[in-house]
Amino acid sequence: SFFKSRAKAYWGIYFSVAMTAALGFGTMVFLTFFFHRFHGVTPTDVGKTFGIVTLFTGPAGLLLGGYLADRWYSAGHKDAHIKALLVAPVCYLIPAIAAPLVTDTSTAWALFAVGNIFLSLPTGAGFAALQIITPNRMRGQAIAGYILVGSTLGYGAGPVLLGVMTDYVFMDPMKLNYAMVCLAAITAPLAFFSLIWGRKAFAAAVLAEETRIATEEKQSQPVEKAVA
Repeated sequence: SFFKSRAKAYWGIYFSVAMTAALGFGTMVFLTFFFHRFHGVTPTDVGKTFGIVTLFTGPAGLLLGGYLADRWYSAGHKDAHIKALLVAPVCYLIPAIAAPLVTDTSTAWALFAVGNIFLSLPTGAGFAALQIITPNRMRGQAIAGYILVGSTLGYGAGPVLLGVMTDYVFMDPMKLNYAMVCLAAITAPLAFFSLIWGRKAFAAAVLAEETRIATEEKQSQPVEKAVA
């Protein structure tokens, strides 16, 4: 009954992060094929370069998401974590669309690097958003739902959609780049509008949770004084 009462807040985050994961993981799975087919880069070199790129851009995205959420929440914004999550699809859409289409290899890598910063952003901010609207004893269930939806729709559907579009929509392995563009054009707006849909519900849930905690603290004060 608790999760049903805040379903909109939870599902806004669940679905948005899942769409971001679909794009990120789908792109990652096919990245070797992309650079080999369109830029002549060997799989070994793709692995080395992608490893270096991820080493820096992944943590940068995680830290950026946390920094933005904390800053806006400290400023009194009840929807701070949603605002932080909204930064991701707004900022990764253009790099994700441009990277598969450019002909210069270095430029493609640079665009993928920028995109990966913002594809990584929702991971930490999403976990934090769920924590702040969920009582301690229910946080495990909230995170379990987050991982379930993210794994099923994100890690599961992303690579499949990219493969299906390449083989059955464009029907040409050399049009993988167009399939990657389509995946970005589909998932980024879905991620964005999912957060917009759940934004007010999330802010209301944050306020309700803050009120509950404040009330419990007030009720516990007389007991603590009596014990003292």
